[in-house]
Amino acid sequence: MSIAAALVFLNLLFIIYGVTNPDITGNRIFRDLLIGVGVLLFSVLLYLFRRIVQDKRPIVPREQTPALPPAGVAAGESGGPETGAAALAMAART
Repeated sequence: MSIAAALVFLNLLFIIYGVTNPDITGNRIFRDLLIGVGVLLFSVLLYLFRRIVQDKRPIVPREQTPALPPAGVAAGESGGPETGAAALAMAART
């Protein structure tokens, strides 16, 4: 089981436990509980909106990331962020 799956399971367990025992959170009114769960669901909808509408990218279960950075993008080489002595020399020129 992956770490993400374990975290999903734990979060669901916490939400179910919190819903069935509102006294432990101090919310004795069921309406407060519905507001909290509604905020969680609204945040998921906002993420989907940003991803689908604004980024124009599909929802995928796992993002593909490269194992190594592309060649020529190592620290200090052109194209990458300047660090150390190169950054000081560049700052001194300006």
